[in-house]
Formats: sequence, C-alpha cells, structure tokens
Amino acid sequence: MTAEQIKQAVAQIEKYKSKTYVFICNPLEKISKADMPDGVSLVRNPFCELGKGYLMEEDLYKGMFD
Repeated sequence: MTAEQIKQAVAQIEKYKSKTYVFICNPLEKISKADMPDGVSLVRNPFCELGKGYLMEEDLYKGMFD
C-alpha cells in the first residue's frame, strides 16, 4: 500500500468510529439514557410499538425529519 492508500484507509476507519446512533423506543419503555452505551442517544417515539426498539445512525434519523 502507498502512504496515500493508508491515509485513506485510516480516514474511512475514523469516519466509521465517529458515527453516532439513536435508539428509538416507545415512551412507556423502562429504558433510561443511563442504559445507553457511548455514542447512542435515546429517542422516545409514541408511534414505536411497545416492546420493540430500533437502532439507526443519527444522521439518517435526522434526515427523516428535515
């Protein structure tokens, strides 16, 4: 690999590592922000079925509501 290829590979890894996620669940779930691992935000949505949760990239989630 060339130095430029290595640099690009590292940039891709850093981009992946820096992603943040949201966990979407019903407001009645007994889950708190303290239960979320680093890099994951808790979002409560009344349209989410009780007992089901969804994990998605924060950018995609925000894009749904822009």
